[in-house]
Amino acid sequence: MFAQLKNGEKVSWNKENIHRVPHKPGHYEFYKGSQLIYVGVAGGFSGKVGDLRHRLQAHNETDDFSASGHKSKKEFRDFLDANEGKIKFRVYAESIGQARLHEHQLKQKAKFNEDNTKNEEKNHGVTVHHVKI
Repeated sequence: MFAQLKNGEKVSWNKENIHRVPHKPGHYEFYKGSQLIYVGVAGGFSGKVGDLRHRLQAHNETDDFSASGHKSKKEFRDFLDANEGKIKFRVYAESIGQARLHEHQLKQKAKFNEDNTKNEEKNHGVTVHHVKI
């Protein structure tokens, strides 16, 4: 059994550390060195979206992106593969509202989050501009 990751603990991107991620909603961040490269959110939507561990496991799986049309997801997956051993990540277990706020605050700095600007308009029904942390 692996010890659960603490909020904000930065660790290497590998299967062992993914198994240490809690089954909770929140946001997660990927880094190459000190550069933030991706911010994601997990949980919410009445159980239709997986928790943090589920979402991170999905980033570690090989998918056929041709049918879904998610070119940006394929580019990110290819980047993770090409930089094996150089990528670190951290998670923050928190409410989905807090996770969306943090995603909103950080994604402009992240290399692979350009596609998330589309989500800013629809915002998945979560108000982020008026949440205080």
